[in-house]
Amino acid sequence: MQVMSKMKLIFFALILLLAGSPAISQTQIDPRSRLNEAKVLAQDGKLDSAIELLDNILVSTPSIGAEALFQKGLIQFTRQKKYDDAISTFIKIAELYPESRLCDDAYYYAGFIAQYRLSDSGRALQLYRTGYENYPHGDYRFSIADKIKELSGSTPGELLSNDALPRPEAQKPPEGISVSSDRTDAGVVRRTPPETDVSDTSPFRPRGAKSVTVQFDKAPLRNFIQWVAQVTGRNFIIDDDVSGDITVFSGKQVPLTELYRIFLSILDVKGFAAVEAGNVTKIVTRQQAAQSELPILIDDDAYVPTDRVITRIFRLKSISAASLQTLIRPFLLGADQVAVNPETNSLIVTGPAGNVAKIAEIINIVDSERTPIVVRSYLINHAKAAQIADKLTNIFASLNPQGATAPAFKVIADERTNMVYVLADEAYQSTARDLIRELDTDRTADRIVKVILLNYAKADEVTKQLRTLLGLESIDNAPDYGGITQTILIPDMRLNSISLSTFAPRIVTLVDSYISRIDQPPSDNLRSLKIIRLQNAEASKLAEILSKMFGAQQTASSAAGAATSEATVAGLADKVIITADDRTNSLLVTSTSVDWIKIEKAIKDLDVRKTQVLIDAVVLETNLDEARNLGASLMTANQPSEGHTIGFARSDPVGFLPTYQALAAQGGLTIGAARGSVVAAMLNALLTSSKTNVLQMPQILALDNEIATLSVGNLTPIVTSRSISGDNVQIGGTSSIFQNVEYRNIGLNLKLKPHIGNQGDILIESRIEIQNRNTQAEAGLSLPVFTTREIEQKFQIQDGDYIVLGGLLRTQDDFVQTETPWLSRIPLLGTLFKSSRTTNEKTVLLIFLRPRVVTDPERSRAITEEEHDQFSAESSTRPGAAGTESDKWIQPEN
Repeated sequence: MQVMSKMKLIFFALILLLAGSPAISQTQIDPRSRLNEAKVLAQDGKLDSAIELLDNILVSTPSIGAEALFQKGLIQFTRQKKYDDAISTFIKIAELYPESRLCDDAYYYAGFIAQYRLSDSGRALQLYRTGYENYPHGDYRFSIADKIKELSGSTPGELLSNDALPRPEAQKPPEGISVSSDRTDAGVVRRTPPETDVSDTSPFRPRGAKSVTVQFDKAPLRNFIQWVAQVTGRNFIIDDDVSGDITVFSGKQVPLTELYRIFLSILDVKGFAAVEAGNVTKIVTRQQAAQSELPILIDDDAYVPTDRVITRIFRLKSISAASLQTLIRPFLLGADQVAVNPETNSLIVTGPAGNVAKIAEIINIVDSERTPIVVRSYLINHAKAAQIADKLTNIFASLNPQGATAPAFKVIADERTNMVYVLADEAYQSTARDLIRELDTDRTADRIVKVILLNYAKADEVTKQLRTLLGLESIDNAPDYGGITQTILIPDMRLNSISLSTFAPRIVTLVDSYISRIDQPPSDNLRSLKIIRLQNAEASKLAEILSKMFGAQQTASSAAGAATSEATVAGLADKVIITADDRTNSLLVTSTSVDWIKIEKAIKDLDVRKTQVLIDAVVLETNLDEARNLGASLMTANQPSEGHTIGFARSDPVGFLPTYQALAAQGGLTIGAARGSVVAAMLNALLTSSKTNVLQMPQILALDNEIATLSVGNLTPIVTSRSISGDNVQIGGTSSIFQNVEYRNIGLNLKLKPHIGNQGDILIESRIEIQNRNTQAEAGLSLPVFTTREIEQKFQIQDGDYIVLGGLLRTQDDFVQTETPWLSRIPLLGTLFKSSRTTNEKTVLLIFLRPRVVTDPERSRAITEEEHDQFSAESSTRPGAAGTESDKWIQPEN
C-alpha cells in the first residue's frame, strides 16, 4: 500500500511539473513560431542569425527538423549563394528524416542547383534519379521526371502507371482563390517549386497549388490586401489613408511567386507603397514611403529581398551623376525616386530592391573604368578647323562598334587661330593625329575649273538637279578636303551657264554627260501654258508691248476683248502665244521653258508699281501795282533762290515778282523756283491783300508719265446765231429774233503730266488755261466777250520745291457813275448832282506749283495725315480764313 501511495504521489508530481512548465507548454502549442522567426530574420538580411536559430531548432525540436533543414538550404541557395552547402543540407533531409514530405522537394532543389548553378549535369541527373527512385509518390515526382527526361532523353517507367498511385487528400482552398493544378489526371498534382521561395506558410494555400486566379470587380482595397495576406502569409499594417476600390482580372493563372509583385503594382497604381519593417509590411502612401526609415546600401551588392523598398547610394567613377540620372529615369517604377549629389558625383536611388538591383547592373556597365583623357592641339595649315573637327567627330563615331559604350572623346575647333583641340585617350589621339595629317593637305593645283554654256535648259534648274545627284545641298554644306570644297556648282543666269569646280575628273565627265542629255532643243509638245496675274500693269497694254518686243503679230481676239499674239523672232527658240485677259488682268503665255526665261524677265521688269506725284497749285490774280510793290519789297530779302526764264534772257534773280517795266519789256512768261520761306511770304502778302482774287487752289494727284486734268468753271450760255421769220440772219436783226444758244465751260482748265527722274527731279509738262467773261454793248446788244489766258510749258524742279509761273497781264476798263437820286433827273440842273469816271486797271496772273513724289503707301498716308492736320487746325482757329492756306507751303530751312 505504501508503494502504491508513493507511485501515485510521483505520478501526480510529474503531472504538476509538466503542467507548470511554460516553455514546454509553449513548444507543444506553437512549434513553428521559431521557424517563422528565422524566416523574418532572413528577409531582413540577418542570415547568420537565421541559420543559428535553425540549428538550435534542429537540436531542441527534432519534430520540425526537416522543415528547419529545408529553410536553411533555401537560405544557403537563394541568399548566401553557397551552392555546395545548400546541396549537402537538402540531402541531409533525406538522410535524417527519410519519411518527411519534403524529401522529394529537397532532391529537386539539390538537382536544380547542380544543373543551373554549378552547371554539373551528371551530378544533377544522379540527384534527380535518387529523388525519383526513393520517393516515387512525392508531390514533385512529375517535375523531377521532366528534369530526368531533359537530361537523359527518357522518362522513368514508373510514371506510366500513375493511375495506380494513391491520391493524397487535397486541402480546400479559400473562397476567391482558384488553384492551378498541372495534373495528368484527376487527383494527382504536378508541382513545380519556385526557384526563389518555396515556403509553405500560407494556411489558405492547398498543398500542391502553385498559382491562383485573381478576380476582383470594384472590390475595396483593404479587402484585397487582406486576401493577399491570407494567400502569401505576410503581415500587413494598413495606414488610415489607404482606401479606394480596385478592379483586377487575370486572364490566366498567376504564379504565387508573382502575386506579391502584382500586389505592389496595384498599390503603385493607386498611389500607395509597401514598406518592410521587420516581420510586418506597412501599406502607406508614396510620400510616406519615401520618408520612411529604409535600409541604405552604399556600393553594396549584398542580397536584399526583392520586394523590399531600399535606398542605395552609387558613387560614380567616370560618368557624371546628372547625365546618368537622365539615362536611368526610364527604368524607374512609378514610386521610385532618384536624386543627384553633384559635390560627390553620387546617385541616390530609392525603390524596390529588385528594381534597384537592375539599375545597379546598368550603372556598373555604364560607369566603367576608362583610360585617362588628354588634350592635344593641332594647327591646321590648309583646311578650315571647323570642317576638320566635323570630319574627326564623324570618323570617331563610326569607329565605335554598334551597341558598345562610346569612348570619351571630343573635338573642338578654334576658328580664330584655325586650330583643332582633341580631348581623348592616347589611342584616339594617335588616330586623330594621323587623320589630321592626311586631311590637312594643299590640293589647289589639282582643282579642275570648267564653264559649261547651256543653249536650251535653265542654268539654275540644272544646277539644282546636279547638286541633288551629287549630294551637294549647298556650297556651305558641301564636302571639304584639304580646306578646299571638293565640288562647287554655281549657276550664271546672265550667260545661262554653269561654273564647275572639282578635284575629281569623274565628276567633270558625269556633269558633261548629264548636261548633254538635258540641254536639248525644245519641241512643240514641250510647250506649256503659264498664267501670270499682273499686279500693276494693264494686261492688254503689256501684251501689246511684249508682242512688239518679241516681234509678234496680233492674230486674233478673244470674246472678252483680249488680244492674242504670236512671236517667232527676236531670239526666241519657238513660237510664243501671248493672250491678255482684261477681266482678271492676267497674261496667258504659251511657250517653251527656254523662251519663258526671257518673257518672264520682261514681265517682271514692266509690271512694276507706278510712282505718283501730288501737285499743290494756287492760281490767283492781283493788281499790278500790288505785285510791283510786293516784288520791290521781296527784292531786298536775302533769300537764296534760283530760276530761269523760258523764251528770253534775264539777269536778275527770281523768287519775287518783276517790275511792270520788266513785264512790259519781256512780253513773255516768267518762271522762277524758290525755297519755302520766299513763297510763304509772297503768298501771305497776296492772300491777305484786298486786291487779290484767288481763282483756284486745287490739288492734283498724277501717275508718273500720265496726264492729269482739272477743269473748274461755269456752263455759260453763248448765242451762236440768230434768225428772223425762220431765215438764217446774222446777228444784228430786229427785235423779233430767234437765237441759238450754246453752253461752254468757262473757268480753269489745268493739265499736268509729270516725269520722275532718277535723281529726285521732276519734269512737268503743264498747260493752264483761264477764261473770263466780260459784257460789252455792241449795236444795241449786250453780248459776252471772253478773255483767255493760257500757259503751256515744260519745266524741271526738285521733289518738294516750289515754282511760280507769272507775267500774264490783263487790262480791265471800268466805267463808274455816281448820282443823287431824284435830283440827278432834273433837266439841266441834274448834271450838278451826278458824276462819272472811267478806270483802267491792270491785273497779273500768278500760278504757284509744288510737286511731291508719292513712292509708296506709307508716303501717301503721311501726306494725307499732314493735310488732315492742316485742315483741322484751320477749322479750329479761323474757319474759312484764307491766310492759313499758305501754311502748308512753309517748310523748315535745311
